[in-house]
Amino acid sequence: MSRQLRFREEPKRRFSGSTLEHHTFFLEDPSYNLMEFKYYCHTEAIFGSYDYAQIGDSA
Repeated sequence: MSRQLRFREEPKRRFSGSTLEHHTFFLEDPSYNLMEFKYYCHTEAIFGSYDYAQIGDSA
């Protein structure tokens, strides 16, 4: 079954040029729940890096 989900916010790029750079957008489901989708350009922003202790999961 296909549903037309509404964009709550149009897709955008955030933190361009930094390790935290990512593409993000929000969809609204039929029950009005918001779902955020992100695509990070650098894996260090997701999993952490020894050089960037402020991002990613802490050990």
